[in-house]
Amino acid sequence: MTRNTTLAQKRTKTNRIWRSAWVVLFILACLTGIAIRIRLLNLPLERDEGEYAYAGQLMLHGIPPYKLAYNMKFPGTYVAYAMIMSVFGQTTVGVHLGLLLVNLATVGLVLLIGLRLVNWEAGLAAATAYVVLAINPAVMGLAAHATHFVVLFALAGLLLLLGDTSSSSLSSIFISGLLLGIAVLMKQPGIMFLIFGFFWLLYRERKQPLPRLLFILALFTFGALLSLITATGSVWFAGTLGSCWFWCVQYARVYGTSISITQGWHLFLSTIPFVIGRFWPIWLLSAAGLVIALAKPGKFRPLFLVGLTIASALAVSMGLYFREHYFVMLLPALSLFAGVAAAYAAGMQQVISRVLALAIFAIFTVFPVATRAEYFFRMSPVDACRFRYGENPFPEAIKVADFLRENSRPEERLVVLGSEPEIYFYSGRQSATGFIYMYPLMEQQRFALQMQRQMIEEVEKNRPGFVVFVWTPMSWRVAAGSERLLFQWADNYLNDNYRPVGLVNMPPEGPAEYHLPMENAELQLAENFILIYQRR
Repeated sequence: MTRNTTLAQKRTKTNRIWRSAWVVLFILACLTGIAIRIRLLNLPLERDEGEYAYAGQLMLHGIPPYKLAYNMKFPGTYVAYAMIMSVFGQTTVGVHLGLLLVNLATVGLVLLIGLRLVNWEAGLAAATAYVVLAINPAVMGLAAHATHFVVLFALAGLLLLLGDTSSSSLSSIFISGLLLGIAVLMKQPGIMFLIFGFFWLLYRERKQPLPRLLFILALFTFGALLSLITATGSVWFAGTLGSCWFWCVQYARVYGTSISITQGWHLFLSTIPFVIGRFWPIWLLSAAGLVIALAKPGKFRPLFLVGLTIASALAVSMGLYFREHYFVMLLPALSLFAGVAAAYAAGMQQVISRVLALAIFAIFTVFPVATRAEYFFRMSPVDACRFRYGENPFPEAIKVADFLRENSRPEERLVVLGSEPEIYFYSGRQSATGFIYMYPLMEQQRFALQMQRQMIEEVEKNRPGFVVFVWTPMSWRVAAGSERLLFQWADNYLNDNYRPVGLVNMPPEGPAEYHLPMENAELQLAENFILIYQRR
């Protein structure tokens, strides 16, 4: 055996040992993430989850999207929720078990993309970083937002495009387009990943003869359009295409253009420090990874990573609202750049450098979890909800819904005056109107008064057995210029047709006070409250 052979064997053995160390770190991160998610499976649903769960529940009862639940989002996440709840049950735990599986699948995709782009160390480190970033309470990581589903299908579609021309079959190109089209159906910002996929495919196949290049691009586009056409056809067949068009196109156009660039910039500046927060070490690793990838393009394929980052940033920026959970769509790109930084350090020959690389990466991923240990490991689900969402009435919605379910008939309808669709879901009762959010009605936009009139007409027509009036600032977002017709109508309509039967007072300090049923009609209302009315 030659000296060179012996050295090569020793190097292979050493690399295997270090790779095993990264595997152990990855497994520990996964187990920790799973443990946290399982411990908080019963975290009360927030309003977006309530919307998806209610729409999914309606679908399981044969009621199509946009009939009893209006919203500008495409129906993909509603379908995903319906599928999840058909397996795990129509409960909070069922929803969050589905999110757990979505998260694990996404972690696996990040690992495979890192492996395909760089090496095992990059994939393992990136996946480890994603596990940690995806539980960040600042981005509502434990809530089953549509952005988690966007990321899942976007990464699956992009992974299929990472092979070279010779190894990619036409079927994989078609499926890639199909998956990226589904990402758009989950939420409109997913279109940025679809556009990136198209241009990446164009770049990858640029040396093909023009007829074959056009055929490949057409096949990819057909896959993407097929998912969109299928969804549109399903909505048309269900008879709700008109409602879908109004909400997903006409109103969405108004909503998406109402924030100016200056306002958007201020929103970004106010949101980004909160989003980074205690997770700054991983963001720092990602910044280092970006510099390394650009400095060594032959080794780390920065073109794909930078393109993915731009697509992710554009997805986060759509509408310029910069809501915290939008940043979930940026997490895979951040994780992959963190993986690049780890792979670069792990590739050094000196043992001390490898030890330091592993130790620093471990510390940087443990730090965010350790500094939020109270939230992750000790708070009850209700306390964790209150910690993250403040005075939003998400825990209270559960008991309100229990009261409604116990005191109403299954066929009886209700209306929630407030933006708490989770009450419909928990109670298992259908809404007397499709307006499950009050926000569009309070916005200073040209459809607001029309929407208020339509809601009034629907409620009066369906004569709900119960009305739930939720008064908290976050459930309405009333502006100085908001139309007030709905409030004027509600005062008269409730006084003439209903009587108060339940009250939840939510004082700024201390626990909520439940009066279910309300035995004293003279009870003082707190600053924030939920008042339940029953038809006389």
